[in-house]
Amino acid sequence: MPHLPCMHFINDDTMKEEKILQVVNLSPDPAILVKLVEMHPMKQVFYASIVQVGVLVFLLVSISIIDVFT
Repeated sequence: MPHLPCMHFINDDTMKEEKILQVVNLSPDPAILVKLVEMHPMKQVFYASIVQVGVLVFLLVSISIIDVFT
């Protein structure tokens, strides 16, 4: 089967489009999702707790800022 050089460029363009869509949609890289699934469940709970605390702090700061300006 002969090698088609144009197919390589089509794949590169497709991959670039996928990366752009990932960035625009704020979706994570699939490799990160695979690592997350393979992670120990207690590590997942630990990181989820850190994210929850971060969101709570952001919420409290946002409420305080809104209260100052109203």
